[in-house]
Amino acid sequence: MKSRVYVGTPEGPVAIERIMREAAPNSAMCIGRSTREATASAGYEAFVKQPSGVIERELGPFPPGAFRLDVAADIGDGVSWQLGVFVAHALAAAGRLAEYHEDADAALWLTGEVANDLEVRPVGHLADKLHAARAELAALAAGGSPVTLIVPAANQDQLEQAELAPETAWVAVSRIDQALKAAGLPGLASPSGGARETGVAFAPSPGAGAGGRGWIAAVAVFAIITAVTAYPVFVWLFDPELIADVASPSP
Repeated sequence: MKSRVYVGTPEGPVAIERIMREAAPNSAMCIGRSTREATASAGYEAFVKQPSGVIERELGPFPPGAFRLDVAADIGDGVSWQLGVFVAHALAAAGRLAEYHEDADAALWLTGEVANDLEVRPVGHLADKLHAARAELAALAAGGSPVTLIVPAANQDQLEQAELAPETAWVAVSRIDQALKAAGLPGLASPSGGARETGVAFAPSPGAGAGGRGWIAAVAVFAIITAVTAYPVFVWLFDPELIADVASPSP
């Protein structure tokens, strides 16, 4: 089952067309699969990479390079696109993001800011975004595609006051895990903000392996020398005559 992801904007919903991994130094958000970068492209790069970002930390590891994310239109320069982009990345990692050339089994419309600790924060202009999306969301629902709106919990009152089509479902979330479950995905492997047993790997310090082996060898040599030096003492404690024989030279 594949889902199409729409980012809510005051000008209307913007579809995420595809997400690709490329041999590039920086991630970029582009418009319509062209060479034009979206206004939020620099913010997207910061959203992907550590220490500021969360995509590579929570959903990686990934091959060397960077991401190219294509959107159907510009989505502005705010941060309310972050929730939709995070969920789109999670869907893509699971092979469930419906790209521009694929049919979708369901539609997700999202708006929200994602903090570094994966809290979903409220956004402004929700009423305008919902009003601008009414026609397209209704057309999707009429075409048989289930539509789910995912918004920050702090914006729930505004969502309840909106005039939505009866067949449109909505979920208010305060954490990324809740958004992923609403999208039909499993939650993250561990609490946010820390390394997980899977998905995040920390490289050892340079030379840590060789240094550790050298330390073990040094301890072993020291133990051997200590044993050889202490042998006569232990012998004397148990057999004084034998130590005298050991200490006396042969005739």
